[in-house]
Amino acid sequence: MVTIAVTGANGFIGAYVCDRLKADGHHVVPITRADYGDLAEFTQWGDVLQNIDCVIHLAARVHQTNAHQAKDVNAFQRDNVIATQHVLNACEQYNVKRFVFLSTIAVMGYESTDRPFQIDDKPAPFNPYSQSKADAEAMIQRSTLDWQIIRIPLVYGPGVRANFLSLAQCIQKGVPLPFGHVRNARSIVYIDNLTDALAHVATKQTPSQRILHIADAQSVSTKDMMLHMAQAIDKKPCMFGFPISLIYGFATITNNTILYAKLFKNLEMETSRTNAMIMWQPPYNSQEGLHHTMRSLFI
Repeated sequence: MVTIAVTGANGFIGAYVCDRLKADGHHVVPITRADYGDLAEFTQWGDVLQNIDCVIHLAARVHQTNAHQAKDVNAFQRDNVIATQHVLNACEQYNVKRFVFLSTIAVMGYESTDRPFQIDDKPAPFNPYSQSKADAEAMIQRSTLDWQIIRIPLVYGPGVRANFLSLAQCIQKGVPLPFGHVRNARSIVYIDNLTDALAHVATKQTPSQRILHIADAQSVSTKDMMLHMAQAIDKKPCMFGFPISLIYGFATITNNTILYAKLFKNLEMETSRTNAMIMWQPPYNSQEGLHHTMRSLFI
């Protein structure tokens, strides 16, 4: 049995991680804002981290509900860098054996062009969120702790919210979507694959001080993802072809080029090196994950 503290334990990913670790017989110490307050200000770490083997740091500022919040650089730095620094310092002070940090492939940019992003590619953050995660990664890499940085793409699964849920609702309602001509390739990760990887890294003897890329085994196009999602709930997908150049032009005029890239461009991450390094494979394929997710939402 391993004793693991999980920050952000009541979030979408955190709840799954805690349930998985408990199911595996490990002792879990959940750390939430409701119980411990702002991690950028919390100081009583000695009461929390005594006899902790590993900290999985999931707490972060991620989704923004409006344009002002998306541009709030200070808020991202506070929640994603300063808070992480405080947790990291506490782990060093109280001799925590391993520190696992959940990052994002967004630190590499919003589009992979000629090939998937590699672990050792140079980061190219493009907004306050990805910049804060890149800054946190750089800080962690200067630590002498046994750390692991886990970069992930879009996460989906039962209970998912944000953009994925919006797309799922469009499919369920039969809203026509302009993805008929899309031939992109994007990495995604099913929540049960991610929790399996996090549990593996937190409890097994895997190489230390490494950046890891975790995703489903195969990339999918936006079009194919929509098809799998529709099939899962016995819906006929409502997609039509539309000149992508015109869509890009409209996105440019309306200042939505990042959203355009998320739906129409490539964003792949190379994962075979990680899988070999930690001796792990995702237990579910994307079709299984998308099927389970959609049925949990609408059936």
